[in-house]
Amino acid sequence: VKAMMSQCDTRFYHGYRDYVSMVVILDTAIRIGELVQTVVDDYDLVNRKVRVRAIVSKTREERILPLSKVTVKLLEELIEIDLENGCETVFNSKFGTVADSGYMSRQYRRYGRRCGIKKTCTPYIFRHTAAVEMVRKNVDVFTLQKMMGHKDITTTRQYVQLNFEDVQKRHFEAGVLEELLR
Repeated sequence: VKAMMSQCDTRFYHGYRDYVSMVVILDTAIRIGELVQTVVDDYDLVNRKVRVRAIVSKTREERILPLSKVTVKLLEELIEIDLENGCETVFNSKFGTVADSGYMSRQYRRYGRRCGIKKTCTPYIFRHTAAVEMVRKNVDVFTLQKMMGHKDITTTRQYVQLNFEDVQKRHFEAGVLEELLR
């Protein structure tokens, strides 16, 4: 993820846009198809949240996602550029049209190839990484389910495949046996 992000040349609009898209996905676990359809009015940067409108949500249910301070700062700059160019959508092509999910996926694959990653790199990798990292940072699966827009918890569970070290760390942190034997 870090290697791919380092490939974005943020001196140019498309590189900055791609970098911001990666950050937003890592911060919110939003789907790329939902992200590219966000408009300026979907963002409440003062209260640090983005609205995924029902019309663009895969599940056709609206949801509100929190945004970190870092993400808000990046979005402020991107939105300012978009508004200067008369764009209502936030993630646009360099020609001012909406950058659709297929186009963005091709960009991600390009970044992956540039940094020598053998596997196909997609926005889904960032969504998956967001889910795993949130669980590692103690975000409960029900919160994660809500953020990801899953109707069924088993779908969320498919995203979170923790390795042995994660399980061991949680086990040691819980200290259940120590508590019971005191």
